[in-house]
Amino acid sequence: MRKIIYKNPIIAGIFLNMVYMFSGMYAIKYSMTPLLVVMAPILGGINRKIIDNGIDMNRKRKMIILISFVVAISCLLFYSRYIYKVRINEIINK
Repeated sequence: MRKIIYKNPIIAGIFLNMVYMFSGMYAIKYSMTPLLVVMAPILGGINRKIIDNGIDMNRKRKMIILISFVVAISCLLFYSRYIYKVRINEIINK
């Protein structure tokens, strides 16, 4: 498993960040926020390991992995804001 992650670091980093984003959306939708609190530091550590130990890593590849992590977190923030507004509107309209 480590060989695959370190041999293709960009694909592995983007895939892990996408998995985090979709599982985070699931957690937000069903109000499992502790899952997000636990997953974010773990994913940050995994991304750091991929960046440090990845084969043939240059500055451009490192930035791609970091940008995908930031995009995943920003999507989660926007999605949580959207879900919050939807729930508030449901409460008001009852």
